[in-house]
Amino acid sequence: LSIELLEPVSGSDAVVQIVSMDGQLLYSNKVGMANRIALNTQSWASGLYFVKYISNTADYTMPFVKQ
Repeated sequence: LSIELLEPVSGSDAVVQIVSMDGQLLYSNKVGMANRIALNTQSWASGLYFVKYISNTADYTMPFVKQ
């Protein structure tokens, strides 16, 4: 899974999280100045997951399907 942030990160408090359908937090990390994050999802079960981006100025949630 490759996540690309289209907007510049406005501060070091920005966090990217991956959450499963049942609410289990699978990944959480501060973004810092990175604009791209690569994750190995090979061991994850097929299904629907959510990418959350949380910062002082924005809060986005986007679904993705792992096949």
